[in-house]
Formats: sequence, structure tokens, C-alpha cells
Amino acid sequence: MANHKYLRGRRLEWAIQKLFKESGFCAVRAAGSHGVADVIVFRDPGDEPLTLTQPIPYSDITEVLDGWLEESDPKKILDPFLFGKKRYLARGGTQTLHMIPAQVWLIQAKSTKG
Repeated sequence: MANHKYLRGRRLEWAIQKLFKESGFCAVRAAGSHGVADVIVFRDPGDEPLTLTQPIPYSDITEVLDGWLEESDPKKILDPFLFGKKRYLARGGTQTLHMIPAQVWLIQAKSTKG
């Protein structure tokens, strides 16, 4: 029997990965890592050598996540993450992203039952 929480979270990670890829970024899902990030986003180098030394501004991230609300309550943003985004689902429930700004963006995705 499938774990429904896992499946919901995996679908959200895939959706976030696709959203960033469609916006011209490279996005990698760190499946099964149980580490700090579920999705890692960095600039697409195109024909240039890959460099992770150019930070991605928060404004670029918010542009991709258009429609997501700011999560401003520091008690709801997991340590060591600095930024949070949330959206409400039509059937109820929420989807939340916790993010760390760096040369790459480390994104942890959470989804509640809707």
C-alpha cells in the first residue's frame, strides 16, 4: 500500500521541479536523500561551463513562484531556512516551500491533505 503523504510530497516536488525548468532554470529533485533539500535549483549554464558562483536573486524565485503567498511567521519557517512560500489548495490543505538563498536554492516542499 502506498504512503499517501509520500506520494503527495513527491507530486509537489515534481511540480516545483517542472515549474523552475519551464522558467529556464536547472532543477534537480533529491529523491530519497532525507537531506536538507528536496529540490535544488540553479542557473542553466546553456553553452557555458557550469558555475554555481552566481547567486539567484530572491526576486527571480518569486517571479517563478507567482501566486504563492509569503510565509512571514518565523515560527512556521523551518530552521535553517530563511524564506517561506505557501499556497492554499482548492480542496483544502496547503503547500509550503521553505527556501535557503545561496548560489543554488535549496527547497524543501511540504503538502497537507486537501
